[in-house]
Amino acid sequence: MDGLRYRFFIGGQSHQILRFLEAFDEELRPHFQEAGITEAEDSIAKRQELTFKTTATAYAGASTFIGGLVLFALCWAGNQVLDELFEEKFKESLRKFIDKARNNIPLNRKETIEYRSILCRPGEFPTVVVRMIVSDDDTLAELANSIKAAHENAERWIIKNGKQAEIHCYTVSNGQCNLEPVLLKNIKELDEKKRRTIVRQWK
Repeated sequence: MDGLRYRFFIGGQSHQILRFLEAFDEELRPHFQEAGITEAEDSIAKRQELTFKTTATAYAGASTFIGGLVLFALCWAGNQVLDELFEEKFKESLRKFIDKARNNIPLNRKETIEYRSILCRPGEFPTVVVRMIVSDDDTLAELANSIKAAHENAERWIIKNGKQAEIHCYTVSNGQCNLEPVLLKNIKELDEKKRRTIVRQWK
């Protein structure tokens, strides 16, 4: 697929990272190779707003295993890019990736898997981050459709309201998603906000 590059990122403990990488190599990397989507060069991938850490996140008894994709659109054709990206083969590969990662990482009631879909565009456009919170008992049938719907909502909001911040963040959990973005300067702000929330929840 012309005009798209990707980077895969992951956070967690060492054995969890290995399981995520295995799932990525088995389920998502072959799809990208078949679709002609290559890994982004540093000149494309190094963006100031995406200087986040890929380390374990464990606060006050709760932990989250994070994996995701940063997609760099070198050109933009509105929702056509989203339609091409979230076609059936990719959606099935994504579902298998999350399912395999979830089955290979023992989770208890305090733990979730968080998948992040990050879309970067050229020019004066914000970076859109969609967080998918996957609990132990969540169904994955509509996973990719929910992520695509969040990106489409983000596109409508940007057209109406403009950039306003470097990052627009949406969170999908229990089938629900915020209609207006959380506005951030850097992805590190998201992890800091999440850390404070988790600490409050598990005191």
